Amino acid sequence: MSVPALPEDPRLLDLLTARATEGLNAPELAELDRALEDHPGLDRDELARPAAALHVACLGVSAAITPMPGELRARLAAGGERLLAARDNGRVVDLSARRETRAPGGRPPGRLRGPWDKLGWAAAAALAIVLVLPRSAAPPGAADPADLRARLLREADDTVTLPWAPSSETGFGGVVGDVVWSDARQEGYMRFAALASNDPLTSQYQLWIIDPERDERPVDGGVFDIPPGAREIVVPIHAKLPVDKPFLFAVTTEPPGGVVKHNPDRDPDRYRIILTASL
Repeated sequence: MSVPALPEDPRLLDLLTARATEGLNAPELAELDRALEDHPGLDRDELARPAAALHVACLGVSAAITPMPGELRARLAAGGERLLAARDNGRVVDLSARRETRAPGGRPPGRLRGPWDKLGWAAAAALAIVLVLPRSAAPPGAADPADLRARLLREADDTVTLPWAPSSETGFGGVVGDVVWSDARQEGYMRFAALASNDPLTSQYQLWIIDPERDERPVDGGVFDIPPGAREIVVPIHAKLPVDKPFLFAVTTEPPGGVVKHNPDRDPDRYRIILTASL
């Protein structure tokens, strides 16, 4: 079973991944359904089906499954717990509730519940790699964001180009680039040069769009990553809500997966506004 090309919408990918691996609560399911309205070719189980197929395939192999090496198991578990602990999307995950004590004839304590216990270590490692790939990576064959940005500038009559203001934040003073946005098309792109790469397991960049005529709260413009060695990169804007009259674009550093609303009081030294571009 193959997975069709998924849209470059980090929040939608987050919800589909969570749906396939740990489930969603009622508000998240409602948010997923709303997001899927813009993508009629997708459904709730877009990632759940291949995950289930992987599980069934692994159950079909010989019972003599090579156990995952202890060091690799520990590294994957530690990375997963850091990722879940860092996420601030309204879903509280109690990792202790997913562990169980040894029952008579049962599994040793400390192993995770569920069918994933039976996956071979190679399959589990492959699944882990898939789930932690940077969400901003374009699928093979996808259009180059730089080309899409150039096309928007050529074809849209209402585009605005706003340069990033010089940043006073330590480590970001040399960042240059701009934001290109079209109200009519609800389409835009960010261009960065000299923006530091990030570790997606530790933090991600997130865009916020201020539209005073729409709402006093900033609109989530999507999370993104900067790969190591990138000199200049163009990132598509994925506004979660319509934006009619954007006044300011701001980039923050946030926990993996981003947040629903920016809260600098959580850790003002780490999760902060680093770049702005305004009219």
